[in-house]
Amino acid sequence: MSIKKETEKELKAKLSKDYSKLKKSNNQNFKLYNLNFGKIFVYFLIGILLVTIYTFYIDFQFLKFFEVDFKENVKTFTTGIITLVSMNLFVTNLLFTHLREDRDDIQSIIDRRVNFKFLTYFGFSIIFWILLLYFLSPSFHNNNVSSNILIFIFANFLFYIIQLVKLYDVVFNFIHKEKRLKIIKNELEIEFFNAYYRNTFKDSFNSKYLEFLKKNDFLKYIKWNSPEDLFHFTHESKNPVYLRDINVKELDNKMKKINDKRRFYHPVEFDQEFPADQVINSLSFSNKNNLKLNKYYSFSNKPYFDNDYQLEHLERLLNKVSDNTVSNDSSNLNYNLKNMEMLYEQYLDLEI
Repeated sequence: MSIKKETEKELKAKLSKDYSKLKKSNNQNFKLYNLNFGKIFVYFLIGILLVTIYTFYIDFQFLKFFEVDFKENVKTFTTGIITLVSMNLFVTNLLFTHLREDRDDIQSIIDRRVNFKFLTYFGFSIIFWILLLYFLSPSFHNNNVSSNILIFIFANFLFYIIQLVKLYDVVFNFIHKEKRLKIIKNELEIEFFNAYYRNTFKDSFNSKYLEFLKKNDFLKYIKWNSPEDLFHFTHESKNPVYLRDINVKELDNKMKKINDKRRFYHPVEFDQEFPADQVINSLSFSNKNNLKLNKYYSFSNKPYFDNDYQLEHLERLLNKVSDNTVSNDSSNLNYNLKNMEMLYEQYLDLEI
């Protein structure tokens, strides 16, 4: 059985409804909102090229029920999009102005939850392409080309309006103190469950592997205190790799075919990084066998967990408790301690 799959199954059952918080935290940085101006520009370029090709070579008469007065519509459209982009910048400035004192503490939350960068780039892209279309349209021999491109840009404009409404809703939540504190509390919970999941996953995975080794009478390989004439099962890669999984069920079955009493294991842990071109030893025996046990160790070019992950909000909470205690700020200290109590109670619920 795969240790990784077994561990995932156990933790998912243990965390139950709280497991959804982990998924939510992983999905908060929606990839669409992380697009920079260059990628959005390319998206519009590809979309306009496809619309042009469709108009010239396919044209199913789709959307022909729209009566598009190009010259009049493009002027009105340009004015509207410039106005809404200005509103986007206004509400973003409103948020930063209102939170200027607390911004350092919640900047990472703002970056994750407020998609103002994406909307700004998206709005500027619409303005750029609509102006370019306006100046180039007289050179189009086929009037349907400019009309269809305008419809394509307008569809993206509707998407922009929906996202702008969502932005206003999020910004108003940040401005409202009670809702902002609720957002911060939610971020604390997400970070706590992420940290708990990561640590518990690694501990459980490594424990299961050690149980298998103990069951099959393996001794820990120590270079200065182990026989030199051992046969090693190895793995080697030209790139840095990370231990991703171990199939202990298959390994356990193979152990029944090995009569060698001198068995050694080389310490490895889940998500452990191994440098490029390093020979990774897994198991060692005094006698050579052809069972290819190394194939039951799976490696990946990417870590399962983000190595740069930091307990940002939890560490900030602890620092605030310390600062508010020193400054005798009872009001904020009381709020900080309530958050700590909430996390502690959740920890106890998970451990019981």
